[in-house]
Amino acid sequence: MKKLLLSLLMIPTIHSTAFTIELHDDLCKEIVMPSKEILAKRLHEAGFGYYDEKTKISQKLGGQVKHPFGIPNLVYQTNDDFNEYMGNKPKTSAATHMRTPTLVRVLLQDYPEAIACLESLEVLAKKE
Repeated sequence: MKKLLLSLLMIPTIHSTAFTIELHDDLCKEIVMPSKEILAKRLHEAGFGYYDEKTKISQKLGGQVKHPFGIPNLVYQTNDDFNEYMGNKPKTSAATHMRTPTLVRVLLQDYPEAIACLESLEVLAKKE
């Protein structure tokens, strides 16, 4: 059993501040992300092409070995970069954060077990 300390600010899908989650090796395993070309194509098809162009998230994740918790954390960080690029406008920031669950799901679409892991530990809101 591993312990992971996550420090995340409150956004609609990621539960707040610092907390400790016990991770069971059989529940949340590391994953190998698809290539940056595949991720870029998927992001473009899902309406995140401009976001990817400005944040380079597909290049940051493509081909990397990641723990599922690393994906929402990276999305949160790139949201900040994107919002800064867009001028830190409240409406843009809110819209970006509202799309976070969809973006995480697009990035993890090859790994339903990773999505289930994030949902079961309430890091990612369950899809309704």
